[in-house]
Amino acid sequence: MKIGDLIKVKDCKNLDCMCFFCHGNSNRVGFIATLVPQGGYAAIFDIGEWDVFQFDEDQGRLEVMNESR
Repeated sequence: MKIGDLIKVKDCKNLDCMCFFCHGNSNRVGFIATLVPQGGYAAIFDIGEWDVFQFDEDQGRLEVMNESR
């Protein structure tokens, strides 16, 4: 992942989930906007900002849909 990449967070398997994305009825598509001090990235989604980390992608929680150049 890098700044400018378009990402998609995977759907939750729990129908009663109250996570940031489910609670906000998000489409789960966002873009990497900037680095965060904890070593990840701030991503902008339709419902607001959420920090994502390389381990999220490594563990299959999100995917890079379109890499920036």
